[in-house]
Amino acid sequence: MTITCIIPFFNERDRIIKVLNEAIKIKDINQILLVDDGSTDGTTEQIKQRYPNIAILHNKKNLGKAQAIGIGLNHAKGEYILLLDADLQGLKYQEVEKGIDVIKNTSIDMIIFKRINPPFIARMSRGAILISGQRIIKKEDLLQTLSLYKPKGYEIEFALNQYMMDKQKQVYWMPISASNTRSTKKLGFSKGMQKILHMHKEIFRYLGLSNTIKQLLFFCRKEYRL
Repeated sequence: MTITCIIPFFNERDRIIKVLNEAIKIKDINQILLVDDGSTDGTTEQIKQRYPNIAILHNKKNLGKAQAIGIGLNHAKGEYILLLDADLQGLKYQEVEKGIDVIKNTSIDMIIFKRINPPFIARMSRGAILISGQRIIKKEDLLQTLSLYKPKGYEIEFALNQYMMDKQKQVYWMPISASNTRSTKKLGFSKGMQKILHMHKEIFRYLGLSNTIKQLLFFCRKEYRL
């Protein structure tokens, strides 16, 4: 079993190094691929100074998360893909290793890492699972999702959820300490809120009412307990 870790990023100069500091410690990863999705803040240059041997793929302009992951997949050698967001805070490599061990030793098709103690709204809406970008999945399933469901940007997580539901795949969640940096902290309150509202609007438009309700009620209800 081989694993490629794909980390897409856009203007994450102040955060991605902390993620890489943990990612390089994760055992059983055979390849790390970073995808610079049109950054303009010098993120790539900072990575090269600290980690000159990690492969970085480049988009000339910002295409969105789903497209960046797709570009990474074109170069991924692993049978499984570990997806990590570049803006994580508090990532602990040992927690990711536990998920990899589960994938290696069971017939589970995807592990979603759920933030420990998410905010109340995220608990009520199950956003800590549905929107989580931290996942381990078979490369073939990820390729099929991109091909059949054609997600754009932040639709990728919901497209994966839908694919797994439609194909009746086994999906479990496991706890993780890491949390994403809030958009309001990155962009300021006003622009951050606009981004959040726009993202939720696009996701709802993409899924439709019926699939949105199905994911909220039925998708990935079980925790995998070691």
